[in-house]
Amino acid sequence: LAEVERGRATLEAEGRFRASFEHSAFGMGHVGLDGRFLRVNQRLAEMLGIAPEEMIGRPAIEVIPEGCRAELLNLRDKVLKGEIESFTQQRRHVRPDGTALHLELTMSIAPGNKEEPTYLVGVTKDVTARWAAETRLQQSEDRLRKMFEVSPLGIVVLAGDSRRIVQANPAACKMLDYEDDGLIGRSLLDMLASGEPPLPPLPAQPTTEELEVLERRLITRSGREIVVRAARARFDTPGEPIPLMLVMAEDITEKLATEERLRRAQRHRAFLRR
Repeated sequence: LAEVERGRATLEAEGRFRASFEHSAFGMGHVGLDGRFLRVNQRLAEMLGIAPEEMIGRPAIEVIPEGCRAELLNLRDKVLKGEIESFTQQRRHVRPDGTALHLELTMSIAPGNKEEPTYLVGVTKDVTARWAAETRLQQSEDRLRKMFEVSPLGIVVLAGDSRRIVQANPAACKMLDYEDDGLIGRSLLDMLASGEPPLPPLPAQPTTEELEVLERRLITRSGREIVVRAARARFDTPGEPIPLMLVMAEDITEKLATEERLRRAQRHRAFLRR
């Protein structure tokens, strides 16, 4: 009776395994120590664009792009030697019909066979949507970084109430007579000209409405006094406890001087017409 119960339990376990294997949302495959597919589920076949029966007995390395094969074989050998428990590798896979997916493969020794492994288990996820989102984010960050670098406006990022500069673009460095990265770590408060009112406190929350604009006289590294018009906005970075402030500044010293010369000329002409 005990043997019957054990047999029944074994059959039930095998049934559950087959069901979870065949109906998994992930592509699953078992690879023998000779590197050939022992079994694959339908989802893996769909991902690779190859019929399941065509994969059985086929060297698994053949479905891996050539540029990824050496790394995969090296990691597989480390798993078999017990140097690592598992590994994960991402790759771009082009199916026979020409469509491409980005796949993430995780491979490990079959459970219960680590002492004397008989086959490897590979779990493959379709990460195409995640890859596309990450690519769009990276492209967006690259565009913002380029705009930051080439902007004619001086742009700095200030940290906390100390107004310590943690990032500055080339235009800001040039405006204040500093070499590249020379502004990093300096406080904007130390650059205020004598008699200038203090800077307003940081907004309590990240800026969501129209940017606040203010004008201040600053002293550059070379001792020049300039007037800047700046727009500022608070933003928070996840995991960063110190609030940050983005400041975009324009040197309006020459503009103000030109406007003053024009006003003087107008007053002079008005005086002569009397």
